[in-house]
Amino acid sequence: CEVDPARLPGNVSQAQLQSNQSNLVVLMEKVWCRLFSSHVDFPRDLRKTLFELRSKLKEKHAPFGRRIVTGSVFLRFICPAILSPSTFNLSRAFPPAKVARRLKLVGKVLQGMASLAKFGSRESYLSFLNEFITRERGNMEKYLDKVSSDPAALSTSASNLSKWSGTHGSRSTASIEEDFDIQRLPPPAPPDALPLSTVEVVGPHLANVHCLLDRHISKLHQDKADGVGSLTH
Repeated sequence: CEVDPARLPGNVSQAQLQSNQSNLVVLMEKVWCRLFSSHVDFPRDLRKTLFELRSKLKEKHAPFGRRIVTGSVFLRFICPAILSPSTFNLSRAFPPAKVARRLKLVGKVLQGMASLAKFGSRESYLSFLNEFITRERGNMEKYLDKVSSDPAALSTSASNLSKWSGTHGSRSTASIEEDFDIQRLPPPAPPDALPLSTVEVVGPHLANVHCLLDRHISKLHQDKADGVGSLTH
């Protein structure tokens, strides 16, 4: 899936580069399909916190509320877990170089999607994915809204779930493990063999989320800050 010409051999053909680009699009569709469909499993406590925060900001700062959700969910949790799965106990060791590179590319694209931003001159080698980002903008907005929706109104009924589905070319989005060579990664360690508890691993990230929310809330008008203050303590 390498699509950066600077990382490819000098004699690589244009056809090979285009093939790699197509493979990355397929991979992104698979990852995004899985991620979007998993919104129903989003942690209830975090969903409640994000919902209450967005409710406080809804009257005058609705777009700002969505940006906080993006930063909290993707910047602090999803993308770091993709880039370094061992940190989140998703694997016992850092992935091999080729797999790590695929994960890095996926993380870059997901962060761009969540920020509702296209790739420009800084990372022009990924600009071919702008069409995908534009096409899925509506679904990303739906995902951000779903993971910050009222938990009390959440229905787990299969008939009420909004699921994304898609294919690129003739390949299905059903299989994702083979694209990351998951079978080559060591299996997760049993709970009694983990060197760190879940609290020790996730704790620093929760602290970062708190700092992020606290910093932005302090910038709001005082009447709004007073209403949200209880969420920052």
